[in-house]
Amino acid sequence: MSEASRSEFEAAIAAARENPEQEETWDQVETLAGELDSPDDVAALFRDVLSRDLSPELADQIGERAASFFEEWFGDDPTGLADVLGRVLELNLEADWAFQRLTLALTEAQRWDQLLAVYDSIIARSEDLGRQVELLEEASQVARDMADDSDKAIAYLKQLRPLKPEDDKLAPALERLLEKHERWADLIELWRTLLDDQTQEEQATTLGRISACYLDNLSDP
Repeated sequence: MSEASRSEFEAAIAAARENPEQEETWDQVETLAGELDSPDDVAALFRDVLSRDLSPELADQIGERAASFFEEWFGDDPTGLADVLGRVLELNLEADWAFQRLTLALTEAQRWDQLLAVYDSIIARSEDLGRQVELLEEASQVARDMADDSDKAIAYLKQLRPLKPEDDKLAPALERLLEKHERWADLIELWRTLLDDQTQEEQATTLGRISACYLDNLSDP
């Protein structure tokens, strides 16, 4: 590596750090990184710039470039990519592209706890009820079918039920999970919530199941 090349690279990094909105400066940084085989310096630069309080638009612009760079240079290790995409979502909750790429990367790496943590964060911050429903449905499926995390799957279905009161499949799905994992107190709580919408005959059946659960499973007459 010549001194001139190194100096040019360092100058380009300084310029990108000073004016991160200038695309041509990033082009120069990435070109020189390839010539000098110095991706770590650029990765550190992306992390530094994204750590700032950027506008959603600038976070998108730099985040997409950073994601492509990390995939190209560090594709076998999704950690850096996940950090970048997670930061973009912190700065811009509406960056759906970042969410899709992040969930894909974590799914491919089978990092289920980290993936569910991403869902938790977005669900908690979203004010769009339709978006919340969509995310809760996805998260419950991941927790149940991929992560084998029954507690999280149950929690997501509990959150989902009041948001989709017309969905008559949610209560039976939750009921099956609770029975399978012997969550008897939670199962009784679920059955109680069903009583108001049931006929008198259905209520009698449900109350019988509640009584039997108290006696047989909780030893609580």
